[in-house]
Amino acid sequence: MSSRSRKADQLKQAAFLTPADVAGGDSFPDPIPTRYIDAMELLKRYLCLLDAIVGSNCHHRMMVFDITQEMLRNAHVFEESGPRQIASLLWQTFLDSRRFFSDAIDRRGRLPMSNLQLLLSTV
Repeated sequence: MSSRSRKADQLKQAAFLTPADVAGGDSFPDPIPTRYIDAMELLKRYLCLLDAIVGSNCHHRMMVFDITQEMLRNAHVFEESGPRQIASLLWQTFLDSRRFFSDAIDRRGRLPMSNLQLLLSTV
């Protein structure tokens, strides 16, 4: 896409936002971590997000925390992990998040249970 057509698209999107606001919103996600240390940093940031949004009593958050703690305890094993294993672990975590937060809350207002127990047992 040319610079001129990108500017035109940005101007079309600017209603109550300035063109600079729209341009600032254009971003690309970081690549999937391929190293243990980068995956741990991503999981720590994800835990902070979960703490802010759902609190520490959320079952999904507790499972992610347990997985992260297990990975910290066995760092020597996970530092040897290849990009495929790290991507698989992160993918399973975020798929669980999608399912977990998409499921209906029961009549008592409780969130569903996380399915990360299997992942935790393999970690």
